[in-house]
Amino acid sequence: MNSLLIVAIGLLAGIFSGLFGIGGGIVMVPAMVVLANFPLIKATGTSLAAILLPVGILGVIAYYRARLIDIRGSILIAVGMVLSVIIGAWLAHSLPAGLVQKLYALFCLYVSWTFIQPVEKFKKYFGRMDKNNTFKHSAGVAVKNTAEKSGLKPEESGVSAASVMDFKGSQISGTEDGKVAAASQLSDPSPATVSSPTGGAATLASASNKMEVIPHPHFLALIGVGLVAGVMSGMFGIGGGNIIVPFLILFLHYPAKRAIATSLGALLAPVGLPGVIYYYKAGTLDLKVAGMLAIGLVLGTVVGARVNIRSSGELVKALYGIFLIFVAARFLFF
Repeated sequence: MNSLLIVAIGLLAGIFSGLFGIGGGIVMVPAMVVLANFPLIKATGTSLAAILLPVGILGVIAYYRARLIDIRGSILIAVGMVLSVIIGAWLAHSLPAGLVQKLYALFCLYVSWTFIQPVEKFKKYFGRMDKNNTFKHSAGVAVKNTAEKSGLKPEESGVSAASVMDFKGSQISGTEDGKVAAASQLSDPSPATVSSPTGGAATLASASNKMEVIPHPHFLALIGVGLVAGVMSGMFGIGGGNIIVPFLILFLHYPAKRAIATSLGALLAPVGLPGVIYYYKAGTLDLKVAGMLAIGLVLGTVVGARVNIRSSGELVKALYGIFLIFVAARFLFF
C-alpha cells in the first residue's frame, strides 16, 4: 500500500469537499478501488471513517467568515443523517455485492449528472444563440429604417447590421447640440456605458444586481434531507453532500454557494459514527488508511473552500462529472 497515494487521494477529496460541499467519499471510494485495489465494501467503510472527524473545519470557518453558511440548516440536516446512516450501512452489508456495485454505478451517474448539468448547459447555449439571432434581426431592422428615412438604400447607407453588431454595448456619446446617438439601445439587455462630453463614464445598474433571497425552510424539510443523505452516506461511504447540495438547491431554493456551505457544515458533526461502528464490527474498515485519508482531507478542504468563494469552479465540476461516468462504467461493465 502506497501511503503517499492514499494521502494524495485524501487531498484531492478534501479539495472537492471544500469546493462543492461534499464529504469527499465520492472521490475517495472510486479512487481507492481503481488506484489502490481496495474491495468496494472496504473502501466504503474506510471512506466513511475518514470523513468522521471534523476534517472540513477550516473550510466551514472560511464559509462562516464569508457569511454563506446556514447554521440552523446544517444542524437539522446533521440530525437527520445521524438517525439514518446505520440503515445505509446495514443495506451495504445485506445486499449482494454485485447489486451494491450496480447501485453505486447508478449513484455515480446521478452525481455526474448533477455536476455536469447537461440540460442547463443545453438551454444556456441555445438561449445565447437565440439572443444573438434576435439582436442581429433588430440591428438589421434599425439600419433598414434609418436608411429609408434618409432616402438611401440600405447598402448605400454605409452601415450594415454586422457593423452595428460590432458596436454592441458601445458608448452613447453626447453631441455638441445635446443630441444623443442611441445605437447601443438596440435590444441589448446588458448594462451600457454612457460617455459624457467631458469624458466621464457611468455604468447603468443591471436588474440582476438584486439582493439574494435567503431561504428559511421548515425544520422537517431539512431533517428529511438529512435522512435521505444519511442512508446514502452509510451505503456508499460518502459524506452525503452529493444528496444535500442538489436537494437544497432544487427543492428548498438555496443559492448554490449557500447550499454548499450549509452541506459542509452539516458534515462537520460525526454524523457517520453509527455507520462506522457497523463497518468496524463487520471487519470492513481500515483505520490506518482512514487516518491517512483524513490528513489529506484536512489540508485539501480549506483550499477547495477558498477556490469556491473566489470562483465558480464550473470547469472542475464538469471534468469530475466526466470522470464519474468512467467510474460508473467500471462498476457496470468490468
